[in-house]
Amino acid sequence: MRVARLAGCEDVQLLYAKGTLIISNSRLTQGVVNRLRPPGDGDILVPGGTVSLLGTTSDTVDDPDGVRPTPEEAERILREGAAMLPGLANTRFIRAFSGVRPLLQSADAGADGRGAIALRSRIGKGACQGAFCSARVTSHLYGRGIYEGSEGLHHMRDFLGERFKGIRPVLWGRQMPQMELAEALHCGLMGLDFLEDDEAGE
Repeated sequence: MRVARLAGCEDVQLLYAKGTLIISNSRLTQGVVNRLRPPGDGDILVPGGTVSLLGTTSDTVDDPDGVRPTPEEAERILREGAAMLPGLANTRFIRAFSGVRPLLQSADAGADGRGAIALRSRIGKGACQGAFCSARVTSHLYGRGIYEGSEGLHHMRDFLGERFKGIRPVLWGRQMPQMELAEALHCGLMGLDFLEDDEAGE
């Protein structure tokens, strides 16, 4: 944000999310291993070259400068990773790295929680690209009283439309049946394609 301030941009707000990962001394798998649970610490093992990366954490920090991995973070990653692959408990890890993800917040990110959910989670960023989690989050926001009428459905449709911009160029192979399922859910079941723009909020 300091660079933005130097440029006179006073309305730029960033959320600093520190992430730590640990590196093994050998390649442990041939492919990525994921714990397949809601995102958390130590839930993915990624082989690369002659080593493997296990991580990552996500902790909000006030200052992106001078971040360092801590023994507590490394132990947390290893403990959670060993629940996924027990052999990790006896694996030699040779390095730890930390970095900061600068997440841009909109001016109204904290107004009703929608911006915060998008920024602090992986909603719409997984393999299904929001096909399932978008409906869950929208339902939750209706339950909390944040949405009324068709407003939430319009926001859900717009969100999925943005995701589709990046999906369309790679619609082949396994991605095609995934999108056919998403279309059945969003159009056939929920009728998002029949929403009228002038109904938003009613």
